[in-house]
Amino acid sequence: MVKDVFHSIAAAAQRLFANWAALLISLWMYSAVLGGIYFFFTIRETTVAQVALNLFLPIAAVALFFLIQAMGLSYTRIGVGAAYLLKRSLGDCWRILLASLPLILVAWLIVYLFGKADQRFFSESLTVESKTTEWAAVAVHAVQILLLYVLLPLIAIHLLIVTAREGLAAAFKGLKRVVTRALAPRSLLIYAAICAVFGVIVYLLLFKTISFKSEWTELWAVGIKTALALLLTFIGWLLTLGTMAELTSR
Repeated sequence: MVKDVFHSIAAAAQRLFANWAALLISLWMYSAVLGGIYFFFTIRETTVAQVALNLFLPIAAVALFFLIQAMGLSYTRIGVGAAYLLKRSLGDCWRILLASLPLILVAWLIVYLFGKADQRFFSESLTVESKTTEWAAVAVHAVQILLLYVLLPLIAIHLLIVTAREGLAAAFKGLKRVVTRALAPRSLLIYAAICAVFGVIVYLLLFKTISFKSEWTELWAVGIKTALALLLTFIGWLLTLGTMAELTSR
């Protein structure tokens, strides 16, 4: 099983960097999403044009985000170029968007319900020294993290794979199969391995401080480290999508 998992990761990585044109297109779209988010929060709504731009930016960012997901699920196909991948992704991205809506709602419900539970049972109780209550709060937060950052993303990835290959109706009809694949040992190992490698590197880039004598040098270093962290996050997610697609196709 372990050999099969790492073979899938290596195959996906090889195809990701071999199809450099598709990678550059995806990277451009990722940069556009980040730029759209930045401008959305920084542009002042003082003119009609600025208001219209602030209405357009979220729509464009969402469309590009799901287009990236579609590209990430398709680049492992053998013998296809960037033009084909982009054309196919334009056709798949709207189905992927519709398939993601229930999962987005589930994520919102998890955040809402756990937030309510935290306020109701733990916020006031933690003012009183109680080891049992403190450990209960830690356990609840651990469950929330597990649901939001492990189980839900895995289910989302496999749901999007089936949606891209078989259509939206087939994906939801086969939801039990999707969940079973998402929680399979190979799927969990792929997710854990890629997250561990890229997560550690991104963490070190963002939180490992390096002191410089010059303030400008330090500012440039922070900017470069942040850019590298964003780039590696993007590569890691594309690699995760491609590996899952490679494994399920085999």
